[in-house]
This record gives sequence, structure tokens and C-alpha cells, in this order.
Amino acid sequence: MPATPHPASAIKSVIDWWALAGVDAAVTDTPRDWLAAERKPAVAPLLQNTAAPSRSPPAAPSASPGTVDEFIDWLASSPDLPEAGFPGNRILPRTVVGAPLLIITDMPTDEDMAAGRLLSGADGKLLAAMLRAVGLDEAGVGVASLLLARPAGGMCDGPTWTTAVARMRRYIALTSPGGLLLLGDQTNRALCETDGAGTEENSMIVNYASAMILAMRLPAPHILMRHPARKIAAWAELRKLVARL
Repeated sequence: MPATPHPASAIKSVIDWWALAGVDAAVTDTPRDWLAAERKPAVAPLLQNTAAPSRSPPAAPSASPGTVDEFIDWLASSPDLPEAGFPGNRILPRTVVGAPLLIITDMPTDEDMAAGRLLSGADGKLLAAMLRAVGLDEAGVGVASLLLARPAGGMCDGPTWTTAVARMRRYIALTSPGGLLLLGDQTNRALCETDGAGTEENSMIVNYASAMILAMRLPAPHILMRHPARKIAAWAELRKLVARL
């Protein structure tokens, strides 16, 4: 059975422990407010910077050029566009001036970014088949996206969309398509807020650069591929659109 330590030895052990912890007195002559917040000593900065950091927003994009070729060059290289801060390269529109139809989507897919062109996967094959079925040559149809590249996570803020929509309106005015096919909810919401008059549930007349253009809204291709009934309805709507061009 272990021996019981002497009380004096136990007390000395406790005092030694507190001394090692830095507590060597139970009381002091100066009163202390134990509830007051601790004051930390000021630390001098490693580098003195007398100028306040700049919080000004990025410079506004420069005015877009006035010809189609100049506009495409501007899209490809301007550092003022939102896509300058996106990962990956910009994907430019497939431009056909005076095309019977311009297909517009919201942004390139991950597959498009890897391929370097819009509608590069199964969605493009579906649309190509639908165009052939209504008598349109795929090569003679324009294709563009509101955003030239895919932002991280596929998300961006309101000002970026505002810039993209204004830019697309300018592109439509320069290329003068006969009609617009708007793919997906984001594209529809962005471009259908116009002063045009609705004609049918999925189609409307919109005004671009004082020219009246027929536009039709369709679900995104990946939705059509998952829902055969909606695919059939979309094909019927596209046939109506082409008949009116």
C-alpha cells in the first residue's frame, strides 16, 4: 500500500507547480479589475504604407467597334471584358452575317470549353438534327453565347450579365439574323425583357437596332434530351419559327 504523503510535502508540491506556471504571489499591492478586457500591446507594422489601398472598380469597358470583324477582334482580345477574369479561353461566336437564324445560349458548357467551340457535344448534335429536319443548313446558322467563357462554378454576378446582354444586342444588330433561337432559362430571361410584343407562348417580336426580329424561346438542349415529349414540342416550335422567317 503506497505511503500517504505528508501534508507539508503536498502543499510545497502545489506551490512549486504554481511557481513554474508563473504565479509566485497570491496577492499584489495594486488592485486589478479581472472583468476588464485585456489590452494587447500595439504591434508596429512591418511595412508603413501611407497611401490608402485603392478600392476603385475596374475601368469600364471601352466602346465596342462598329464593324463585325472589329467587333469579333474586340471580343477575342479586349482586357476590359468580364471574361478576362474567367478561367479558360474565350469561345467566339460562329458568325454568319445575315443568317436565317442565330442560336444563342447562356454560356459554354464544360465540354465546349474543352473543345473550344459552342454546342460541341450531344446538345449540338441534337440541334443540328432539328435544323436539318426543318430544312436549315447547320453551317449557315449562327451560334453565339452571352458569356464567351464559363465562369468558375458556372455562376456570375448581375453586372456581368448586364454587360453580356448589352454586348449581345450589339452583336445582333451587326450580324442582322433573320430570327433568334434562345436556349435555356438564363438566355430567355436576359434577352426577352424587350419592348417587343409577344405573339405566341414561346415566340415574340423583339426590336434590335430599330429592326423587328422574330425570337423563339426553347429549353436548354440537355433538358430536351432528358424529356422526349419536350423535344417533340421544341421541334414543332422550331418548324413554326422557320416557316415565318
